[in-house]
Amino acid sequence: GEMLLGGSSYGGRQASMLAAEESALVDGLLLLSYPLHPPGKPERLRIEHFPDLAQPVLFAHGSKDAFGTLEEMRREIVNIAGKTQLLALERRPHGLVTKRDGDQTARQTAAEIVAALRDRGVPAAAVLVNSEMYAEPQLVARDYNQTLDHPISGERRYPVWPMRFSFAKAPV
Repeated sequence: GEMLLGGSSYGGRQASMLAAEESALVDGLLLLSYPLHPPGKPERLRIEHFPDLAQPVLFAHGSKDAFGTLEEMRREIVNIAGKTQLLALERRPHGLVTKRDGDQTARQTAAEIVAALRDRGVPAAAVLVNSEMYAEPQLVARDYNQTLDHPISGERRYPVWPMRFSFAKAPV
């Protein structure tokens, strides 16, 4: 199958630089919130490697991203040798989701990205957000989530290893 590489923000920039340098390494890129330039400094573009990108690239970028506007993204991605597409996510900041947004916005944003990948023939599924993970029936049945009493922050839920070890002595 095909191998995709991706990342968010600086991780996406690093992934794209690696793909530009080692073109046979991956078949495509998914770049979330690509940091086109530092906030407020549009003259300091981070695109030197774009002409060396031969792979297809899907950018998912928020309309309120301080690291590059959608118009700036559209203007600069034409320098990429491979096929490019820009998934514009309205009212989304750099990082696409903030802590203030909540799980519903995170799910909606993930669903848009998954749909864009599937539309391009890429098998994809969203990763569960924390509240969904804690309620996921298979994980609940396996006691994957444990509630621990933290000495400073109080009661907290933590994921644990999805395995059990017996304390019975093994026959030798």
